[in-house]
Amino acid sequence: MLTALKDLGEILLQKQSKAPIDILLENPDSNGTYKIVWALDFDKNLNFEKISVEELKEEIPYIYLYKRASGSNAPDFSPTSRITEPEKTFTKKLLKWLENHNNVPEIKIIYDNLNKNKDKIISKLEELNQQSKDNKILTIKINHQYLYNIQNPDFKKILLNDYLEKIKEISQKDAICSICGNKKEVFTTSQIYKFYTLDKECYISGGFNKNKAWKNFPICEECFLKIDYAKKYVEDHLKYNFHGKIYYLIPKMILNIPEALNEINDILTLEEKKQKLTKEQRKTLTGNIEEILDILKDKKDIISLYFLFLKKDNAAERILLLIEDVLPTRIHFRF
Repeated sequence: MLTALKDLGEILLQKQSKAPIDILLENPDSNGTYKIVWALDFDKNLNFEKISVEELKEEIPYIYLYKRASGSNAPDFSPTSRITEPEKTFTKKLLKWLENHNNVPEIKIIYDNLNKNKDKIISKLEELNQQSKDNKILTIKINHQYLYNIQNPDFKKILLNDYLEKIKEISQKDAICSICGNKKEVFTTSQIYKFYTLDKECYISGGFNKNKAWKNFPICEECFLKIDYAKKYVEDHLKYNFHGKIYYLIPKMILNIPEALNEINDILTLEEKKQKLTKEQRKTLTGNIEEILDILKDKKDIISLYFLFLKKDNAAERILLLIEDVLPTRIHFRF
């Protein structure tokens, strides 16, 4: 199943022309309530100039380089954060992120500049907060550029490195990735599906030695990013309901030929079109549990399908049923 997700991730990345960093980025306005941006503006010499107030650019939210961290007080993965309390967000998230990375000369200059103007900035943020009750995000701009487009310092590279270091529980150099089969640095992580865990030593191979836990599930960075992206796509676009039970559909190429790729692209395109419908239209369309099966049964047996019935309880995930390698011609049902 994970190999199928990795292949799906490759297809999606190629189809959408996305880079590895784009896989991780989140929309700061994902819930539709964060419409205002407070930007700390710096000139090209990294001198702090002012705080600008802007409307969030909904069509290109990736420019803010937002990736939320776990924990309400932890700094996010870049100096862009949703505002809770102005002073708290500025000091505990943005300033703390800069402090954690002040080994980079340019970031140290930014940090020192903001620290020197700390009281004035907090006072202005509090004033702005009184002027509008709308939700806001706080970010940095350098020479009119947003974080995604800034090359020096390279905030994208820092975010990617920080994220990967955080999710790597146990790593090993010069080992075989269990997904792609290539020899490279691998690690093990429970960040893909939460039914895999290392919190109990009895789950660890190699004599219950946690330092050897990478042997349980060795995966390289490239495969992890592709699987992570495909998993999110499946959860957002290939989620269905069968008699009250939620399941996820994962297509898999059997033959690595253009025709198989076209079959999978047809499935993905169908779901992308569905997302453009209104909420009422989508509800009516997906209310028929046999609709997707009726479409899939006409596909050729150059792809197969996984039906993953997954139950989520807060942070935990549990597989209720996994139906593997179902050929399209084997799908039958009665009207």
